[in-house]
Amino acid sequence: MISYVLCDNQDTLTAFGLSGIQGQLIDRNQDFLKTIHTLIEKKDIGLMLISQNIYDEFIETLSYEMLQKKQTLFIPIPGPKEAFSTSFKDYMKGIAGVKK
Repeated sequence: MISYVLCDNQDTLTAFGLSGIQGQLIDRNQDFLKTIHTLIEKKDIGLMLISQNIYDEFIETLSYEMLQKKQTLFIPIPGPKEAFSTSFKDYMKGIAGVKK
């Protein structure tokens, strides 16, 4: 399984690319849902990192897709001007569903 990043910021895409994670720059005018459906059909993507603002906008659809496919986990990532509201460890626990 591989990780894949969808973001709306070139710097974020570049940073993930330098760490070996492929991705795609999403334009607000682009059909995000079509892109998600295309990527979900790829059986090798297990973790999809998505910009926080895009994730928030499409959270209901992403949650539905996660429950239906059960193979791809969507994780929101803060943008360059956003910060984690908690420690990174607590952030990851929340995403994984681990209770404190």
